[in-house]
Amino acid sequence: MMKRKKGADVNQEHEYGISSFLSAPSSFQEIDICQKISFRLVHKVKQKRPFAISILEIYVTEPMFSDLLKDIYPDSDLFLLKMEADIFLSWKKQHIVQIISRHRYGIPDQFDIIIISPSCQFQKETQALFKLSQVLLQETGIIAGAFLGPDTFLELHTCLNWIENSISEQFPVAYFTPQSYWEKHISKDGLQLEVYQEDQFRKNYHNSQAVFQVAAAFGFFHCVEKELSNDNNHLLHNWMKAYDQGFRTKDGNVYTTYHVIELIGSFL
Repeated sequence: MMKRKKGADVNQEHEYGISSFLSAPSSFQEIDICQKISFRLVHKVKQKRPFAISILEIYVTEPMFSDLLKDIYPDSDLFLLKMEADIFLSWKKQHIVQIISRHRYGIPDQFDIIIISPSCQFQKETQALFKLSQVLLQETGIIAGAFLGPDTFLELHTCLNWIENSISEQFPVAYFTPQSYWEKHISKDGLQLEVYQEDQFRKNYHNSQAVFQVAAAFGFFHCVEKELSNDNNHLLHNWMKAYDQGFRTKDGNVYTTYHVIELIGSFL
C-alpha cells in the first residue's frame, strides 16, 4: 500500500500516482486506485455543486478509507456508508436525514445526495440504490443521485447530466444507461468491440483492470456513436496517446489519478 502524508492536499498528484502500472502492475491494489479516483471525482463534483451532500459508499470496509475521509475531507459533506444490500433496501428517508442531521445544523429545504459506489456489486445493490432514490425523490421532491463505480463509470455522462439538470431545477428519476448502448459495434484502426470484451481489450492496451475501467469507460464506450477520427480531443484519443507514450504526459511526467480527474473534468 502506498504511504501517504497526513493532511495531503487533494491536488498533490504524487500522492496518488498510478505510474507503476506498466512496470509493476501488482504493486497497486486495483480497488485502491479506483477508490482514489472516486475520492477525486467527489471533490471535483463538489467544486461544481458546493451545496451538495456527498455520500461515499464503499463496499470494501478497510480502515484506510476512514482515514482517507478524515484526512482529505475534514470539512466536507462526505459520508461513509458500508452498505449491505439487504439492510440498504430497508433504509428509510429518516435514516438518511438522521445521518445528515448529525453532520449539519439542521436540514436544508433542498439538498442533493451523490452516491459514489466504487466497488459496488450492482447485481445486488442496484435495486437498493433505485429504491432509496425513489423514496427520497417522493418524500422530498428534490434528490439528485449519481451512482458510479469501476463497472459503472460508463454511466458518467448520465450522472453529470443529473448534476446539470439539478442545477436548472430539473430533477429526473435516476436511470442507468442500458448495456446495449456500449455494446454497439465500433471499428477504427483495427480496434473492434462487438460485445463487451474486457479481457481482449486489456491484452491489447494494458494489463491492469483498473486502467481498463478508467480508459475504456471514460473514453472508448462514450464514442460508440461517433468516429474517433472526427474528434481528436475525445478522451479515448488522449488515453490511446498515453498508452503509446508509455503512459506518460507530453512533458514526460507519468499519468496520475489527478490527470484522470482533470480529463473527467472536461465533461463537467
